[in-house]
Amino acid sequence: MKNSISLCMIVKNEEDFISNCLNSVKEVVSEIIIVDTGSTDRTIEIAKQHNATIIEEEWKNDFSLSRNIGLEHANGEWILFLDADEELCSESIEELKKWIVYPDADAYFFRVYNHFGEKGKEASVNPTIRMFQNRPEYRFSGAIHEQIADSIQRFNPEARFVMTSVCVDHYGYQPTIRDQKNKTTRNITLLKEELQSNPNNPFHLYNIGIEYLQLSDFENALRCFKKSRELVDPKVNYTHLLYKCEARCLGALNRIDEAITCCNAGIEAFPEYTDLHHYKGSYFMASGDFPSAKESLTRAIQLSEPKYYHTEAGIGTFSTHYLLGLVNESLSEDNEAIDHYYCSYQYLPTSHRPLYRIFQLLRSTERQNDLLTLLTSKIQLDSKEQRQVILNILLRTHCYSTAEQLLTLWLEENNSSIADQDLWRQIKEECRLLDTSYQNKEKNSPKPLLINEQLSRLFLLQNSSETNLPSDIHPRLDGHSLTSILNTERIARILYSQGFHRAFQQYIEKWKEEHATKEMKFQTHSVLQIVQTLSFNAEHHFDKVLKNHPSFELIRAAKMTLPFEEGLIE
Repeated sequence: MKNSISLCMIVKNEEDFISNCLNSVKEVVSEIIIVDTGSTDRTIEIAKQHNATIIEEEWKNDFSLSRNIGLEHANGEWILFLDADEELCSESIEELKKWIVYPDADAYFFRVYNHFGEKGKEASVNPTIRMFQNRPEYRFSGAIHEQIADSIQRFNPEARFVMTSVCVDHYGYQPTIRDQKNKTTRNITLLKEELQSNPNNPFHLYNIGIEYLQLSDFENALRCFKKSRELVDPKVNYTHLLYKCEARCLGALNRIDEAITCCNAGIEAFPEYTDLHHYKGSYFMASGDFPSAKESLTRAIQLSEPKYYHTEAGIGTFSTHYLLGLVNESLSEDNEAIDHYYCSYQYLPTSHRPLYRIFQLLRSTERQNDLLTLLTSKIQLDSKEQRQVILNILLRTHCYSTAEQLLTLWLEENNSSIADQDLWRQIKEECRLLDTSYQNKEKNSPKPLLINEQLSRLFLLQNSSETNLPSDIHPRLDGHSLTSILNTERIARILYSQGFHRAFQQYIEKWKEEHATKEMKFQTHSVLQIVQTLSFNAEHHFDKVLKNHPSFELIRAAKMTLPFEEGLIE
């Protein structure tokens, strides 16, 4: 069939994914061929609802064998192959339609995004062949990590492989999914079998190295990557990855100098491979060589995201800008740091860590007026959701004066709901309680009304620093809600900022007792929040001790030793 596509898949127990996969390609494929290797769930039933042709075959530990069975039944001019946990990006449909009428290609590379976590934030990006001409000579080889390129090149040495921008989202590398399917154990078993008969196969060594890397078995992974790199043809399409993977293992093993040397060797062979410059910069950071880190990361940004190499989401864009911002901070290049954090945020607005860094940096260097200008000129604050995000970050980075100014502007607009305006007034009062600069300027002014009735009783007591914590003001942690940690921390900040130091210490002790009864992950978040609360208090001590010292750098250096809020609980 002219200009038609046959989707060919092999599946087993994929009822959670297969419908999304088939829906993603329904506009571009003329038929669906599915080889099922023993499903016991609703996979076949769902596939039939999409008018798929089902071929039931016993699984024989050979991916190529199963793939090729599907090819024998395909009638389209082109073969598209996907796994059930993959989806064709909707934005790529029109581009794909254009490529099927291109007469000179034998196969097409797509950009496969392997998502490890939240979509768009944690992913590797792998250019790989996913569509090729339907010819009887073109068949897969390899029991695992099956390849089609070898047979195409054997039959047609002049074959043309075209790189496209067509994108596929792959969700099978997310930890919960990978564990459910026991993919790592299965893959290592198959690869060990392959290596028994061919111990010097560089492709199998590379792939088993990847599996060990998934398990954080860096020693075994390193051994496999090194051996593969010794044996591989430098022109093979995964050679560039061997340098990066080897460097990653060395870095994880804290062999930083060797990791840098490995990156240098890779850069000599692949000078425009962004990832190697990015990782090299990160290793210079780890070694404390920030000028060299700046040079490497700047080069990665100049190269931007690589189009023809395996990469990771954010390399050359948001991740590299973020690291370069950290380097600039370490070099006291504050304006450059802010620029790179802002670039990082622009590339990925759903990631708020760059904003935490910007807000913290401007506050700690007494530049909150610059922060207000940034917010009103460069940050989208049109929707209620956007305003809530920014307000939350301001409060958690202790930018109380900026939060108060921003709330004043929003209240003056007078176009929000009564409920929103009441909430903003309450938060504005809390900001005045928490803003030490306000307290210093307005010592004789009455304290704002405290919304929490229990805490408001404290303000009626004398000798606040000697006040005990009333029995009914205790932390309230919900082990199923990280937000309860933030609410607890908010009360602690108010106690300390208003001078109830004894009550504050007792509150912290009660907080520790409370989270000790929760599960370990929750405890970790809670402890981190306590550390950040105490750290902010320490900042005030630094300011008092060093306020008359002529060296601004001394104050800065003291503050930089302290941990601070980076939005890890969101």
